[in-house]
Amino acid sequence: MGVIYSTEAVSRGHLPKPGAHSEAASELLAALFGADQHPSLLAGMIYGSVALGNENLRSDIDVFVLYDAAAAVEALATVSRCVREVSGQHHTVFEVHASPHHRNYAQIDDYAIDDMIGSHLRSIAEHNNRWVRGDIASYLASPPMGSEAIIAGARHAIAHKSFKFAKALCSEFDLASLQRAYEFPSTVGRRALDIISLVDNSYRVDRGWRSHLQAATRSYLADTIGDTALVESHDALVSGNNRYTTLLERAIAGDVSENEYDSELRGHYVPAMNNALNLANGWQYIINRLVAREFSYSAKDA
Repeated sequence: MGVIYSTEAVSRGHLPKPGAHSEAASELLAALFGADQHPSLLAGMIYGSVALGNENLRSDIDVFVLYDAAAAVEALATVSRCVREVSGQHHTVFEVHASPHHRNYAQIDDYAIDDMIGSHLRSIAEHNNRWVRGDIASYLASPPMGSEAIIAGARHAIAHKSFKFAKALCSEFDLASLQRAYEFPSTVGRRALDIISLVDNSYRVDRGWRSHLQAATRSYLADTIGDTALVESHDALVSGNNRYTTLLERAIAGDVSENEYDSELRGHYVPAMNNALNLANGWQYIINRLVAREFSYSAKDA
C-alpha cells in the first residue's frame, strides 16, 4: 500500500504501467510454483488490492507464501530471487508475508494468522482461484490466533514501529521510512481493532468497521478516547499521503521538476516521522491501558 517512488524512478519512468501489477503477480506465482517449483515452497497466493482488482499506481503486491520450516534457507532465498527478478522487469513492489509450516507438529501459535487477515485470505482463496497455488486452504483452516497471541503481537508490532520512527528521525532521509509513516494509520488500525474487539465491550467492532481502518481508528481516537493530539497526528499522516499522491501525479505530468519533486518529498519527512512516532506512542499507551483495565477509558482518565 502507498508506494513512494524515488526521484530517479520518476525521472526515468521506472513506474508500473497499466496492468503491470496483475502481470507481475501472475509471473511471480509461475516462478515460485511452476514446473520448476522448489520443494520447500508448499503453497502461496496473491492478496490485497491486486487480488481484489482495485490496485493503483502506488499499490504494492501482497504475497503470502507457506514454506517448509525445515528448508527455510532454500525457500526464502528462492522467494527473494524470484521477487527481485519479476519486480525489476515491471517496476513493481512486492510485500511478501512468508510463514513457516512445521510438518512434525501443530501450527505454532506465534505464526498463526489473525482473524482479519485470515478472513481476507479465505475470501480470496474461495472466490478467485487465479491467485492461489498449492493447498493453501488447509493452512487457512487452522485454528485462529488466540487472544494472548493477538495482544502480544499487537504490542510488539506497534512498539517496533515506534522504534523505527524514532530511529528514522535520527537518520538520513529514507523513502521506506516515509512510506511506513504514511501507511501507519491503516496498519495500526488492524492491530488496534483486534485489541479493541477483545477488551472494550463498549465499542462494537463489526466487519464493516474493519473494512475502513483509517476512519474506524480515527473515530475511536476522537469519540471514545478524546485525544485531539493523536487525532491531529492521524489526520496529518492521511493528508500527507494524499499530498504525495498529488505530487506524484504532477511529476509524471511534467508539472514538477526533479528538484521540486525531491525537495517536496524531503520536506514531508520530518513532520511525517514526528506524527507517526506520536501516534505509535499514543496507541501503545491506549492498548496498555485497555488490556490492563479491560474496559474503555477516555483521555481525561490518563
